[in-house]
Amino acid sequence: NLTTVQQQNHAALLNEIGRLRTPLGAFVPFGASTCQGSKGVPTISAKGTPALNSNYAIELKNAAFSSTAALLIGISMDSWNGAPLPLDLARIGGGANCLIGSSGEVWLFVATSATGVASVPLQVPSQLPLVGVELFHTWLVADSLAPNNSLGLVSTRSAASVVGL
Repeated sequence: NLTTVQQQNHAALLNEIGRLRTPLGAFVPFGASTCQGSKGVPTISAKGTPALNSNYAIELKNAAFSSTAALLIGISMDSWNGAPLPLDLARIGGGANCLIGSSGEVWLFVATSATGVASVPLQVPSQLPLVGVELFHTWLVADSLAPNNSLGLVSTRSAASVVGL
């Protein structure tokens, strides 16, 4: 036996509770990779939000111009083929602070632009079981002019994508 105002307030509260419980998609960079490339420290970001039945893109900036880049997409930020993450590329000739913080079950290769930018669009299907799924990303860029880096490979920070509704 609620009054009209109480019914409106009750409905508003139920809507707010539903909104707060709805899983939202997110893209969150993590890790401490400050790997120096020939054009500065390359960065990872996203355009759009990972959500069901939508597109988002993983972007790369400040990379070597007109070079090859690989977006690593993985299911773990803890280990990759039994090796603990982050993987320090300095151990195999990479530069200081060049780290891989995501497993790489999938590698997508692209060319960077003449300004050192690249983007990989990703489509999230409309499959309810995907809500809450986490994917991890790191860009690797061929950069033969990277300072103190005989491997010629630089990395971005890593990032986590969480699929939302």
